[in-house]
Amino acid sequence: MPNRNDEGDSDPLFPPISIFNQNGRGSKKRGKRGFTDMEMQSTVTHVLLNCPEIQSYVKIFQMAEELCLR
Repeated sequence: MPNRNDEGDSDPLFPPISIFNQNGRGSKKRGKRGFTDMEMQSTVTHVLLNCPEIQSYVKIFQMAEELCLR
């Protein structure tokens, strides 16, 4: 049985971002609620900072930020 999020073969020129290829399992406690704005921002930041594919962009941002602070 394929993964429920499996969209088939990926294009080798555009490999999927590794952070989204992780297997997981559902929580026993089920319910629906949305994220608060702060939770959403925290989640986005966490995902982006832990995604190897964007680390070069993070470094560029950090270097630009250092230059602006001088």
